Amino acid sequence: MIRLWEQDPNLFINQPGLYPFAPLTNSKNPNTLLQQISAKINNLEDI
Repeated sequence: MIRLWEQDPNLFINQPGLYPFAPLTNSKNPNTLLQQISAKINNLEDI
């Protein structure tokens, strides 16, 4: 088991496959984290 709520969000915001898990991590500012993830998703190129 991985306790996502104890993990650093930086581990998840640098890997596109892990973006969905980033909001579940230990973030001091969840709104900013969601904005970062949203921006990264919008910048993904279509495969």
